[in-house]
Formats: sequence, C-alpha cells, structure tokens
Amino acid sequence: VIAVHSIEVLEPVESNYRDWTGAELVRAVEDVHLEFKESAFWSNGLGREEIESSKSKEVHELGTKASVFMIARATASFMNTDGGQLIVGVAELKDEGINEIRGIESEFKFLKDRSIDGYKRRIRETVFDNFFPTTVVNSLHDFVSISFPEYSGRKIMIINVSRSAEPVTISANNKSMFFVRGDGLSKELGVDETLAYCKRRFEK
Repeated sequence: VIAVHSIEVLEPVESNYRDWTGAELVRAVEDVHLEFKESAFWSNGLGREEIESSKSKEVHELGTKASVFMIARATASFMNTDGGQLIVGVAELKDEGINEIRGIESEFKFLKDRSIDGYKRRIRETVFDNFFPTTVVNSLHDFVSISFPEYSGRKIMIINVSRSAEPVTISANNKSMFFVRGDGLSKELGVDETLAYCKRRFEK
C-alpha cells in the first residue's frame, strides 16, 4: 500500500470475475469483465463554455448527461457480452500503473438526498430510467445489483451486471445504440455488426 497525496493507492493485480472482496476489486486491472469510473456525476457541474471546449464526443453530444451515459454504456456492454462489474469511486493512474481509491462521497453535492440511498436513487433515475428500455427498467433486479462497500474509510459503488439473454440497447438523443464489451472498453456496433453479433450471441 502506497500513500500518494493523502489518498491510498493500491498496486493493480490481474482481475478475475465477481465474488471478490472490496479490497481485491479496487486493486484490479480493467478487462472484459471490469471497468472503473472515478465519478458517476462529474459532468453535472459543467458549464456551457466547458461543454463547448471539451474534447469529449460524449460531452459535446450529451452535455451534463455525459457521465451518466458512460455508466449506461458500460452497463449495457456487460449485459450484451458476458456480464461484469462497474466500479465507481476508483481512479486509474495509468502513467503510474496503479489505482487511487477516491470514494463517491464527494459527489453527494450533486444530490438532493446526500446519502447512499440518495446516490443509488440518482443512479437509477439518471442512468437506467433515462437510457434503458422499459423492459429492462421494469426487471432491473434481474440484470443489476448495486452495493456500496467501504474501503479505507471511503465508500465505492459496485454495479454487478448479469449477462442478458436478449439484446439490450440504450437510447440517447433519439438514437438507439448497441454496445459490447472488448478488452477493457465498450464498443458500439454498427447495424450490420449488430445483426451478425446478435445472431452469434443470442440466437439458439
């Protein structure tokens, strides 16, 4: 364990899948089953100038909703591939090859109910209700479980995502999108790619 700027830092270990302790998860390396996000709501505080000057495609297209769209994208890609875990409150320091545990408490300023329950409710409303089809939202417990383990005095959010038996799309700006998981990233497929993938992955 190494301390950097008063924030605990853990050296990454190779990831496996699920059933880990919080300590193991925050030390893991992103892969097909695992993704880290430092924050879920970082784009909420962006102003017009920041949005216009941003180099992020998602920020330009979605503005203050960009960060929650990225959570939706990762979750959908896990559903369409082989399941996985999305961990919020851990920052990757790629140049150093290590992770920082930052927690989610600093994001409570974006909530009306500044608590874990309020955070979970905001995730449900801004991620799932906003971007996912009603069929997924109405049976969300079949796809997703959310926990808030504490590590080194900081709460992180772990979204456990199950493999879906049916294709799952998300929608933003009147556009339907289909994502799958690659090696540590979520990839959008075009129409032909989606049809071919769904035939291999979902048709029996």
